Amino acid sequence: MESKILFNPPEAWKSQSNLRNYMDWLKQNKKMEFSDYQELWNWSITRIDEFWLSILEYFEVDFHGKFKEVYSSLSMPGVKWFDGIQLNYAAHLIRKQS
Repeated sequence: MESKILFNPPEAWKSQSNLRNYMDWLKQNKKMEFSDYQELWNWSITRIDEFWLSILEYFEVDFHGKFKEVYSSLSMPGVKWFDGIQLNYAAHLIRKQS
């Protein structure tokens, strides 16, 4: 069964979106290029470590500590993400505010 597209934003919206910015960042900083969202999504679910490490870097997540692995297992519940690091969520959210 094929899904019906409910909304297709104009190209101007797409070119200025956070997703486009992330894809441009991947191309410039990681030499990774994706032709569309589906290709990016496929990479994100097949190369989980690379994807989440890139998210940590792209969003400049300010954390303390070290982790040995991105995730402990694919079993839910119970998976541990970036085990060994600490993050002050509130401080992270306002870190770039003047």
